[in-house]
Amino acid sequence: MTIPTGRAEPGPRAMLGAVKRALLLGCLALALPAPASGAPFQVRTFHSPDGNIGCAMIFGRDTRGGEARCDIAKHDWPTPPTPQSCELDYGNGLFVGPRRKAAFVCAGDTTLHQGKPLPVGQAIELGPYKCKSLEGAMRCLNRDTGHGFNLSRRATTRF
Repeated sequence: MTIPTGRAEPGPRAMLGAVKRALLLGCLALALPAPASGAPFQVRTFHSPDGNIGCAMIFGRDTRGGEARCDIAKHDWPTPPTPQSCELDYGNGLFVGPRRKAAFVCAGDTTLHQGKPLPVGQAIELGPYKCKSLEGAMRCLNRDTGHGFNLSRRATTRF
């Protein structure tokens, strides 16, 4: 069902992003355990010890390269302006995918309050993605490309 918004229809890239995020939300909502290695994809969810940052990683043959994404509840940095291509919530999280530099999230869902806490100094890996819990921050990286991000209450860094 489409709800009229008075805005132009989103382009193919925005639609693909929305579909990927809907798939991720569906996976999170079902709280499925990680499937066996032959399954179409795997999901890992976790959050910072204080709960301010929540993350999800998805990877597998049906994910077009997957992604690592983290959302943040409270931050001191200014939320970036919402691009015209985003009709959902924008800028309260970052993600890194298979090819490009990390970007701000445009989504109608959240990765906050999912999974278990990831203790400071610990890391989770899934496919080429690795996320490490730091003191008050989370760092996620695509090890194949070197692209990733740091996300904290004080600042964000995309690389």
